Amino acid sequence: MIHTATQAIADYFDTCNIRYEIEERPKHSEVDAGFRGDILERAMVRFISSDDDMDVSVRVFNYGGFEVTDRNRAAMLRACNTSNNKYRFVKFTVDTDDTINVEYDLPVETDPETIGPICKEIFHRMMDILDKCYRYFRDADNE
Repeated sequence: MIHTATQAIADYFDTCNIRYEIEERPKHSEVDAGFRGDILERAMVRFISSDDDMDVSVRVFNYGGFEVTDRNRAAMLRACNTSNNKYRFVKFTVDTDDTINVEYDLPVETDPETIGPICKEIFHRMMDILDKCYRYFRDADNE
């Protein structure tokens, strides 16, 4: 089932020429948007809605395709901390599958008319932050 927020985001992204895909999952629906073919190829921003209450969680799973190993764990955690201290709008974490995830939760009440513009703004901010933080993780991976 495609939730109301998912459809509203997709409709707005259509008007902005933002390329996306809609995914329907058993417990949620999502709009997946990103830029392919550049350094952030694996930085697909996912706008996830789990009900029709206009709630949206914004996630990037497996940011940069980095694998956190025993060799680079301390450096990757420092890269997360550096990124988290620099950008308060997003949260970088090491997930249980030893990849880097990025999270942004919408702290505002939205409706079908406002959710699209809000998500467009968040999408652009996240892509900018992901681009700026990439070097911290690249350097950590090479330590």
